[in-house]
Amino acid sequence: MTERSPATMRHRVLAVVVDSAIGGAVVAVVSGVVVTLSVLTAGAVSLFALLPAVSTASVVWFLLHTAMQGARGSIGMRFMGLRLEHAADDAGL
Repeated sequence: MTERSPATMRHRVLAVVVDSAIGGAVVAVVSGVVVTLSVLTAGAVSLFALLPAVSTASVVWFLLHTAMQGARGSIGMRFMGLRLEHAADDAGL
């Protein structure tokens, strides 16, 4: 029988860092695409498109991240081997 124990603070923080890095990468890629399109089209794609694009990417990442936490866990949680369980639930044993 496997004994469960609470995750250490280090593992929890590292899971958040991984999730934050992924969110930052998503925003960076979207920003890079908009800026590249603006440069390649000589301004036909305005840099004013940056705010809605980054906002949309941020909201989509937030919704995906929230949905993952409600399922098997976020990418950071999976990477660190963490899972969310109710303290009184022994079904996971």
